[in-house]
Amino acid sequence: MMLEHKFSEIELNTVLDEALKSEPDFTLPENFAADLIVQLNKQISVRQYIFEFLLYLAVFVFLAGATFASFLWLNSDILQSIKLFVSEHLTLLIGINLLLIFTLFADRVLLPYFHLIFTRSKAGIID
Repeated sequence: MMLEHKFSEIELNTVLDEALKSEPDFTLPENFAADLIVQLNKQISVRQYIFEFLLYLAVFVFLAGATFASFLWLNSDILQSIKLFVSEHLTLLIGINLLLIFTLFADRVLLPYFHLIFTRSKAGIID
């Protein structure tokens, strides 16, 4: 039993030595590592841009909620006038909020992403 185990181990070492000394059947491009790093940088950057956008959006929602809560706490007459104003101009307020959110998204996500893409294409690095 012990000899059979050693024999298979020697055979395994021989096969392993041959595999390590021979050339592989495939080749990687010369710029494989650079392309991999570029792809990783792109993914990390996009995640960072989206996270930054969500952070700004959360701060905006928190501040709006805190402002509304302070109006509730201070005076109910002010709350009635706010309700009247919001009910009369609801579509305009929704449109303005969507425009602000899109502007924030474009500023924090789209513009840096396109800047990253176009500066890489000018440098000759194409995905």
